[in-house]
Amino acid sequence: EMMMNINCNSHIALTKGFLPMLKKSKSGKIVNISSIAGIYGAPVRTLYSASKFAIAGFSKALRAEVKPYGIDVIMIYPGFIRTSIAENALVGKT
Repeated sequence: EMMMNINCNSHIALTKGFLPMLKKSKSGKIVNISSIAGIYGAPVRTLYSASKFAIAGFSKALRAEVKPYGIDVIMIYPGFIRTSIAENALVGKT
């Protein structure tokens, strides 16, 4: 649940907060950051990948919904970066 809240639901909540202002101004850009894991599932990172797929799907659907208001939705998909964060998550280290 925490992974979905951080990686997906937070984007949705922020969008809901700002979208009325963007619609009123008839312009704007919404930029969401996913991950390459949101395109290609990452082994042993199933929940992480699912949360990134979710924000990608949300953004694609939102793009079609807000286009008539002159609002662009942009997705960024950074690649994998070797750090110890993934290994630490697997063993429960913070």
